[in-house]
Amino acid sequence: MSYAEQIILAEEMANRVSAQVNEKIKNTLKQAKIGEADIQSEHTKTEEARPRFPHIINHYLKNANTWYEIMLPKTGIKSWSLGLRENYDINYCFEPSHSTFLTLKKGAVLTEDTAPNHTHAIYVKCSTAGVTVEVELWRE
Repeated sequence: MSYAEQIILAEEMANRVSAQVNEKIKNTLKQAKIGEADIQSEHTKTEEARPRFPHIINHYLKNANTWYEIMLPKTGIKSWSLGLRENYDINYCFEPSHSTFLTLKKGAVLTEDTAPNHTHAIYVKCSTAGVTVEVELWRE
């Protein structure tokens, strides 16, 4: 099972648990005869204030000048960023052929507000071996 599939499975499990907890809360409120509308505004404020955290994929590039594929979830990406932990340039592209690639200069971070349209993978390579590429995925 790929990392992206594990992320999706974990989120589905979290959603199921959240739905079960919400159902238990509603039942408890009914038993206590407290209306859902009485607490809805407080719940909304809490939900809006809750911080969102990214899913972080660290991909180790063992060999120099070798293209590595980083798989992304197929749906639900709101925004993402790509960077290198070490201070080197990296090449990246979204096509398995690697025919058209861009260079991310050392210390720079690429941030996009939209998911890659035509692919579910980012291909990366570095001229230095033993570096780690970091991808942050922000879900909807």
